[in-house]
Amino acid sequence: MKNRNYVFNWQKNGRNSIVRNNTIHATDAKTATDCFMREFGNLKKNTINYIQEVDMGGNPIGEKIVTD
Repeated sequence: MKNRNYVFNWQKNGRNSIVRNNTIHATDAKTATDCFMREFGNLKKNTINYIQEVDMGGNPIGEKIVTD
C-alpha cells in the first residue's frame, strides 16, 4: 500500500492554545488519526481543526476533513 501525507491542524484544549500543524505519513486518514493520538494524546486533550491530504510537494489533494 502507498503511504500518503496528512497535515493535521490542531491545538491543545484550554486557554491560550497555539495552533499547530503536523504531517503524518500513513495509508489512510483513520490510521493517521490513530498515529496522531498515540503521539499527542487523545481527542479529549486536543482539538483537530482539520486534516488535509497533501502530495509530496505539500500541495493539497481533495477537500479538508473538518471535525464538528
